[in-house]
This record gives sequence, structure tokens and C-alpha cells, in this order.
Amino acid sequence: MVYIYRNPKDALVSYFHFYNTRSFAPKVPKFEDFFQIFKDDKLPFGNYFDHINGRKIIPSLKSLHYLPHSCGPVNSLCRILQAA
Repeated sequence: MVYIYRNPKDALVSYFHFYNTRSFAPKVPKFEDFFQIFKDDKLPFGNYFDHINGRKIIPSLKSLHYLPHSCGPVNSLCRILQAA
């Protein structure tokens, strides 16, 4: 099994835009306010860092850091196969 994760900064910016397009929670138009809510662990879906660190619980899990600007599908597949 492969666990693919993103840089926290990239994930936060993506989450900010996703969060503000959904109806399950009130809008947070300022990124600074969203960042504070993120740091205070008051967003739905749990704490990002607990999620990332949770991958360490399963020893057979292969972790792969997603780098959207530097790798395509072929490079990603090669990195997965090298980690196996």
C-alpha cells in the first residue's frame, strides 16, 4: 500500500480553497483567519499533522511525498517501485 502526502503549505492552501467552496461550514474569506483555525485544530476532518504522522503506525506502508511541479506519472511510479 502507498501513502501519498503533500507539503503542509500546499495542502493548507488547497484546503482553504476547498473549504470555502463547500456548504458544510461557514466561509472564512481571509487566509490568515483560516490559518489560525487550522493551527487551533478547529477544522472538520481532523488534525492534518496527526493524519500525516499516522502513516508511521503501519510499517509496511510506503510513503511518497507528492511534488506536483517536479514529477509526472512515470517518475512517481519509479519512486514507488524504488521504495518497495
